[in-house]
Amino acid sequence: MTTNSIQRYYQEVEKLKQRGSTKMESTVSQAFYTLLNDYAQQKELTLVPQVWVKGKLGRKVKPDGTLKDSLRQDWGYWESKDEADDIDEEIEKKFARGYPDVNILFEDSNTAVLIQGGHEIIRAPFNNATALDAILKTFVSYQRPEVETFRKAIELFKEDVPNVTETLRNVMAQAEKHNKFYVQAGK
Repeated sequence: MTTNSIQRYYQEVEKLKQRGSTKMESTVSQAFYTLLNDYAQQKELTLVPQVWVKGKLGRKVKPDGTLKDSLRQDWGYWESKDEADDIDEEIEKKFARGYPDVNILFEDSNTAVLIQGGHEIIRAPFNNATALDAILKTFVSYQRPEVETFRKAIELFKEDVPNVTETLRNVMAQAEKHNKFYVQAGK
């Protein structure tokens, strides 16, 4: 599925470039939006375009796309740049403006750069479908640390439930034998 999505993306970009005679961000970003949203939907996320979000500096910024779940929580951000731009300079500019760096994908139709937790995680050339697939999967699979911690706590709780249940049964059995107030309250 994902490789097919990438192939469709390549075909769409080529068609747009031929018919539009331009490689501008505005021309090809819709094709990437479609590709990225295909990946997002596999994780039950939706890529919502042009949503204001609170940035790192406390002011609002508007990435080209925001990954959202059904509860409208943000899971990541996408920022498209022109092929003629220096992607590293553009990344610096966006972070200077306060763009979030938790999980953000920058791309210029030549290179994709994934930043997670303030660090570059992966850089992939667009002409390498395997690398592009890997970076997109990593981007949409990101789990915020607090969610990961919560899920681990749930798993530990599930493991502890049988022990807690057995301990409660023993305490109740002892109370029935030795605690007249407990016995009386149960009547």
